[in-house]
Amino acid sequence: DVHVVYVKNEDDQTLRVKYIDDGPNDPQDLSSYNVTINAEPGDALNYDTKGSIAELVNNGYQLVNDAYTQANLGNKMPEKGGTYEVHLKHTTQTINPDHPGNPGILINPTDPTGTDAYSLRTPASETIHYVFENGKPAGNDNIQTGHFDHELVFDKVTGKQIEDHLDHHKCI
Repeated sequence: DVHVVYVKNEDDQTLRVKYIDDGPNDPQDLSSYNVTINAEPGDALNYDTKGSIAELVNNGYQLVNDAYTQANLGNKMPEKGGTYEVHLKHTTQTINPDHPGNPGILINPTDPTGTDAYSLRTPASETIHYVFENGKPAGNDNIQTGHFDHELVFDKVTGKQIEDHLDHHKCI
């Protein structure tokens, strides 16, 4: 008789969490947040995405989808490992005379100049002179005043200006 000892050897599985910037304008490389875990099925993972997501949100991102958390793995390595994606998008900040930037308070990651209310509103006036054909005044001048409002939209991840609108229909 031959005595054979059977030892079940579960191969380590690989679990990957990938962070992806879904931004259509200037997507950033988030691979520094990616995580790879090798462990046997059922072993504790000791990982969650909360800290990385909080840091990215603080840097101007908004969470779109967290497949790792949604998979509800119970903090255990699944039988077949797997790849889980965390998708984020850029948030924006609109600056205009009614909602100006505040000097010293950053629009991530830069503080563009010219975002205070004074810089975003330009006064304008128009004078209409009423005259007869002979050049003599036909009445009092009509003076109309107004202003041009400038609205800027910034990407809070890159700090880049992504939109620029000039509204000249504001009359006083």
